[in-house]
Amino acid sequence: MLKDAIRTLAASKEKMSMVMGGQLQLAGVSAAEHKALQDALKNQDEKKGNYTLAVWG
Repeated sequence: MLKDAIRTLAASKEKMSMVMGGQLQLAGVSAAEHKALQDALKNQDEKKGNYTLAVWG
């Protein structure tokens, strides 16, 4: 389920921004997974000045 959420976010910068702002919940993703995803995206944002998402799997 997390992979599907990541694919959705990778396809839409608007949705990614909404997740980062806490305005969008990811169905089927646990609170711990959601927090980990936000932390990973935040770290990427701080390093590069924008959001990037590497999709694996």
